[in-house]
Amino acid sequence: MFVTPHGARPLGRGGAFVAGADDLNAIYYNPAGVAAMDGGNTGWSGLLDAGLVLQHVAYTRDENGLQRPTIMNDNNALGAVPLAIPQFGFAKKLARSWGSMSFGLGVWIPYTGLPRYPEGQYDTEENLQKVPDVSPQRYQLLSLHDGGVTKSTLLAVINPVASFSVLGDKLQLGIGPQLMFVYFRSRIMLSGCTQVMCRPEQTDFDTLVLAQAVALTPSFNLGAIYRVLPNLRLGAAFQFPFYVRSLTGAVDTRLPSNELFNGSSVRGRDASLSLNLPATLRVGAEVRALENRVRIELAYTAEFWSMQDSVTFTPQGIAIENLKAIGTYQLGPVTIDRQMQTTHTFHLGVEAALHKYLGLRLGGMYETSGMPDATLTVLTPDGNKGMISGGLYLPKVHFASTDWRFDLSYGRIIQPDRNIAAADSKIYPGNPIRPDASYPPGVGGIGGGRYEVSYDVFAVGFSAIR
Repeated sequence: MFVTPHGARPLGRGGAFVAGADDLNAIYYNPAGVAAMDGGNTGWSGLLDAGLVLQHVAYTRDENGLQRPTIMNDNNALGAVPLAIPQFGFAKKLARSWGSMSFGLGVWIPYTGLPRYPEGQYDTEENLQKVPDVSPQRYQLLSLHDGGVTKSTLLAVINPVASFSVLGDKLQLGIGPQLMFVYFRSRIMLSGCTQVMCRPEQTDFDTLVLAQAVALTPSFNLGAIYRVLPNLRLGAAFQFPFYVRSLTGAVDTRLPSNELFNGSSVRGRDASLSLNLPATLRVGAEVRALENRVRIELAYTAEFWSMQDSVTFTPQGIAIENLKAIGTYQLGPVTIDRQMQTTHTFHLGVEAALHKYLGLRLGGMYETSGMPDATLTVLTPDGNKGMISGGLYLPKVHFASTDWRFDLSYGRIIQPDRNIAAADSKIYPGNPIRPDASYPPGVGGIGGGRYEVSYDVFAVGFSAIR
């Protein structure tokens, strides 16, 4: 769900920023690094940066041997403008007889793709027949945004931090309590087909759903950095999971066009959302050389996505009324089966000050997939992937009693095409009618086909120490 590197400086280093975390990007990566920062004259520091994530997805569905036309996402465009993801933070460092302590506050948003895919028309019989070719992925996802910032899924974390430097600045320890704000917004097509009087994926039983939910979810992160030798630092950090349980939620439904639903209406719209976001472990070792002008870090990240086995929307008293031959029908939960896997990422990053006014960063990473064949869909078209990245930076410019640094980075994430046989897909159209509809034996799920995925990630940032 998330793109692993975060922030302009860490992106240029391939995400290797655990042992070498010594600016306000540490609030996200390793809170101990806030105490490793240069305190300047007053102890105040600040950071502002923004990332641009362009996710490219081309999907060709294999519908049990029938190859549907290839469809593509819209590259995270919100009103024709790609989604910029901001991050900012500030901190104050205080010297003490036993070392130093630092207190700060950051706000960050995970780097992620928020795709939107084609949606068919249901107004005429001719358009109904075109739907499987226009929107073959409709039961997987239509969109996580509707063309505007206020109509887009959003996860934002408020992250205070306290960190301490002791033992002659050889050891830094940090902790960061967190509060995540979640606004979840998803458009997806469900199926109202009972498979008694209709066939699987019969388009006039398609049910358009807009699901929304708001949640506030606490968590925290902690970390440590230890200087083993003058030129060697070891670091470790742990992000505890976010258990997202909505405070409020709503489901808005457009009933199927089939005559069975003529004269029917939906009563109620309240619903609840339940999903888990993973714990994350980071470890790293950084070597410094040439009077700290060259820094090389090797790091490892484990994201425990295996704790997300499903995403569930539970209607609260939502019912279809005046349903032919039935009357009133209470809608049941809709569960998206995920069965995700823990991902393992290896990072290598180099940072070198080439000149007083110019520095260079290079990095790379390799990450394993978080999605098994059985539950892969365009909602999370994940796979084994690699990234190469680079960046330039203006090391330290003194102006207005402040030391300024400017960062510019780019990363290219390449994911080999992933081909899922229809028979291996075990995801079926969501169905609020109980009991859950199932496909006949030997008929594959809705996630079969070829997934072609890549990312371009840009980031720019400013930091200041006063």
